[in-house]
Amino acid sequence: PVSPTGQSKTGIAFDVPSSGNLQELVGLLGGTSREASYQWQAAALELDADPKIANLSPTERNRLIAARLGQGKFREDLLRYWGNACALTGCEITEVLIASHIKAWALGTDTERLDPNNGLLLVADADRLFDRGLISFSDTGQLLTKASLSPTQLAILGLSMDMRLRKVDRHHLFYLAAHRALHGFQNA
Repeated sequence: PVSPTGQSKTGIAFDVPSSGNLQELVGLLGGTSREASYQWQAAALELDADPKIANLSPTERNRLIAARLGQGKFREDLLRYWGNACALTGCEITEVLIASHIKAWALGTDTERLDPNNGLLLVADADRLFDRGLISFSDTGQLLTKASLSPTQLAILGLSMDMRLRKVDRHHLFYLAAHRALHGFQNA
């Protein structure tokens, strides 16, 4: 039933055998554009290239593609939250900023994967160090490093031991603790 405002609280679930069939269905319903189709195809190719998830059912595959497309919104949310600047360095060159998950995509639930509180906007070098577990952050945002990173190496990358995240919200704490635990940062 449709309310006087034109809104409906009725939904329909579809189980389609392939992403092509899903795209066709969405197109018939009037909800796709050429750009959205290209985005879907790019996400599908990226997903298909990952051998860890090669045996997914069509339904699971389509769900993962839809979630990955949601990463565009994740990045937009992080750009807004961090004021279009790196959470650590303050760099404002948005083309080099990466929307990085604190709790890794592969380890998160669907909700955690798209939760902007599970994200840091980082310059590429800091993102790579963070993803590899060579740096992390305390609950106050203080930069933590592995002993294998010297101050000289950090300086080459434009980082220093006295750096901290520009802000830390209480909602980040769970994710930061998970990152530290995963990468062996004890007592931080």
